[in-house]
Amino acid sequence: MRRRRAHAGWVRGLPARKEKAGFGIACLGVPYDDAVTGYEDPRLVRIASFLDGIGIEMRPGSLPDKTFFPGIRLTQGSIVVDEAYSPQPGDVLHEAGHLAVLPPARRAVLDDVFVPEAGEEGGLDMAATAWSHAAGAAIGFEPAVVFYPGSFKGEGEHLHTLFSAPQPPFGLPLLQLWGMTCDSKSAGAAGVAPYPHMTRWLRA
Repeated sequence: MRRRRAHAGWVRGLPARKEKAGFGIACLGVPYDDAVTGYEDPRLVRIASFLDGIGIEMRPGSLPDKTFFPGIRLTQGSIVVDEAYSPQPGDVLHEAGHLAVLPPARRAVLDDVFVPEAGEEGGLDMAATAWSHAAGAAIGFEPAVVFYPGSFKGEGEHLHTLFSAPQPPFGLPLLQLWGMTCDSKSAGAAGVAPYPHMTRWLRA
C-alpha cells in the first residue's frame, strides 16, 4: 500500500480565473505560494500558478495506480495531480495542452483520457506538444523539462532538439489557425512577438 506524503495547506479546488489577455512571460511575476497550491515540488507550484492564471484548474488529489501519465488525470476540464507518483512537470504541461487546444465546450467535459474525434488524430496532440513547449518557456523552464529523456515514447530528446529551433516543425500551424500565436513570418504584421510567445493560451 503506497504512503502519501503530508502536504501543508492543501486546497481541494482552486477557482479558475478568466484568461488574462497577453498572459505570457509576465507569468514569471506570479507569486508561487506552496501554501496556496499544495505541492512540494516547486516546479509543480509554478505550473499550478501559471495554469490558474490562464483559466485551467490544477489541484492536488489522490489518484488510482493506473492513469495515462503516473499521478496525472484530467477530470471535467481540470487537472488532478498526485505527487505520491512523482509526476513529471513536462507531462503535466502536455496534459494541460490537451485541455487548452480543445474548444471550450469539449474542454469543460474532458475526463480521464483525451480521445480525438474523427479527423483529429495526431493534429491535436501535435498542437498540445507545441503548446506545452510555449507554456514551459513562459514559466521559465528549460526545454528539457518538457522534453525529458524517455518522454514521448522515447522521442523526448529528439523533440528537445526540434523545439530548440526558433520555429517548431509541427503544432504551430494549428495554434496559429486558432489565433493563439503567430509564426515568425506573420508576427511582425500582427505587431506581436512570434512563437513561443502566445497571444492567447486557450482556444476560443
